[in-house]
Amino acid sequence: MIATQPFEVLLVEDDPADVLITREVFAGSTLHALNVVADGVEAMAYLRREGQYGQAQRPN
Repeated sequence: MIATQPFEVLLVEDDPADVLITREVFAGSTLHALNVVADGVEAMAYLRREGQYGQAQRPN
């Protein structure tokens, strides 16, 4: 099944190589946005829209 509606993805990953691979997969997509944080503390701040993530889009 191919998604036709835009969606936001939050990747929680501390390995730069894994982030790079994931970014490459999403690079050709105009429908999907990939947001990356390095750890669980940062992920919770993102989800709560705290600090620098005050305007963050909610992941789907």
